[in-house]
Amino acid sequence: MYRSPVDISRIFYGTTPAGDVPRKYYRFAGMRFSDIELKQFFVAYILLTVAFTNLFSFPDIASWPFNFPIAGIAVFTGFFLHELSHKYVAQRNLLWSEFRYNLNGLFLAVAISVMGFIWAAPGAVMISGYVDTKLNGKISIAGPMNNLFFSVIFFPLYLYNHAIGGLLVTVNLILAAFNLIPLGPLDGRKIWNWNHLYYLLAVAGVIFMFLMLEMF
Repeated sequence: MYRSPVDISRIFYGTTPAGDVPRKYYRFAGMRFSDIELKQFFVAYILLTVAFTNLFSFPDIASWPFNFPIAGIAVFTGFFLHELSHKYVAQRNLLWSEFRYNLNGLFLAVAISVMGFIWAAPGAVMISGYVDTKLNGKISIAGPMNNLFFSVIFFPLYLYNHAIGGLLVTVNLILAAFNLIPLGPLDGRKIWNWNHLYYLLAVAGVIFMFLMLEMF
């Protein structure tokens, strides 16, 4: 999920929850990252990994060390690369685009995960610039398509090891399904407004993968 648009000056001058003014910028994989963005991505990644480890380990806390790397992979593919997909498409279209975390949402996710369920609002990619309905839809669909892609990639692992592969496939599918809800600021609403067919194809892909889990 991403939020658009924002006032770029508020980010650069530190008047948003983003924090300090960026001091350094880095280029990687065709994208531009600020030092603040990288720090916030790292914090969000660690806290989400802890939250999902708690979830996977409930109620057997002794399995926590085993589940931590699995949760790390699930969060990296399901959340981190989901957000980077939005960012990549936005920056390829010459828009300003950076991730900003939601610390309250992250701490809430960690707190409730110890009870065996999770609700995460870790943050979003912030975008500024002119975004019409078509571009809005293209940026939005990149995230769920990332999750659907990794659910397919992890499916052979699921066939080999239901426990580990099942977690990785399910996390990506749940994140795709949630973000495809066509309501509020979620990706689904923007995709639907852009192209009904692409939206239905994305939903069909997620349903198909859920059915594959049930069949195998």
